[in-house]
Amino acid sequence: MGHWLDVFPVNNAELIAIVDDDPSILRALHRLIQSNGYAVESFASASDFLDALIRCRPACLVLDVHLNGSGFELQERLAADGMKIPIIFITAAQDDASTRRRVEKSGAAAHLWKPVDEQVLLHAIRRAIGQDAKPEGEERADPKARVTLRARRSSSFQRAHSPSLPSSSPGEHF
Repeated sequence: MGHWLDVFPVNNAELIAIVDDDPSILRALHRLIQSNGYAVESFASASDFLDALIRCRPACLVLDVHLNGSGFELQERLAADGMKIPIIFITAAQDDASTRRRVEKSGAAAHLWKPVDEQVLLHAIRRAIGQDAKPEGEERADPKARVTLRARRSSSFQRAHSPSLPSSSPGEHF
C-alpha cells in the first residue's frame, strides 16, 4: 500500500507506520491516520516493514499483535536492533491473559483492542510522538510513558473511566 510520496512527504508531517495482515483494517487505519495530517506507510508483513526501514524512520508504529503469527517478534527485533520506535499494539478483544501481560511488559506506548475507536487511536499516536499538549498550566505528556487504553464501543464509557481521553464524539470503529 505504501507509495514513495507517503515515505517522503512534501510537508513536515510525522510518519506513522502501520503493520497489519488484515487488508481491510490496514486500509481503514491508513485512511484515518492520513486524513488527520500524518504521513502514513502501510505494510502487510513484518518483513516488508523491516525492508522499508532502510529508507524511512517512522515516528510511531501501529502494530497488530497477531501479525502473521506474532507482532511481538517484530517488536523484539526492533528492540534488539536498538530501534526506539514507539509502538501502539492493536489486538482482538478475545486475547488471553498471557498476551495482555506480554503487551504490558513490552513497553508499548499503548495497547488498543479491536474494534479500535478512531479518537482513542489518534490520541495514542499524539501521545506516543509527543504531540499530546496538555491544557495550560499542566506539563506536556512524556512520550515514553506507557499507557494502556482499552477501546470500547461506547465513547461515554471511555470518557467516564479514562479522563485523559478526548471528549469528542465517537467516530468510526474498525
